[in-house]
Amino acid sequence: MFHWASSLIEKKEELKELYEGTMFASEETQIMALANWLLMILYEPTEEGFVHNREITKKYGLDKDAINWGDLGVRDVEKVEKGQERWIVYVEEASPDANGLRLYLEKYLKAWGWDVEVILEW
Repeated sequence: MFHWASSLIEKKEELKELYEGTMFASEETQIMALANWLLMILYEPTEEGFVHNREITKKYGLDKDAINWGDLGVRDVEKVEKGQERWIVYVEEASPDANGLRLYLEKYLKAWGWDVEVILEW
């Protein structure tokens, strides 16, 4: 992780300040961008495009999960209930039983201040 990134992600408020008034206007968009970034770092570039990095997926315990690496992505983010700061992140192209992926995303989003539940769908 880049040094500047580790200092920015320590607190949710710091991220909000960073994205406030930029292309990341809503909290839903901020969460979606962070979740997609977490997915993106599981890939590596090749001359043909991007492929999932087997070393990294094993490191995070995702090597046994049923995942369609070709189309994996965040489909939607929604607030659980008005007035609450709780969110559901819908990720498509992974088995609902892919607990490694779900725990990976929830761990980091929660560490960065977002109260989320990740739902995986084919």
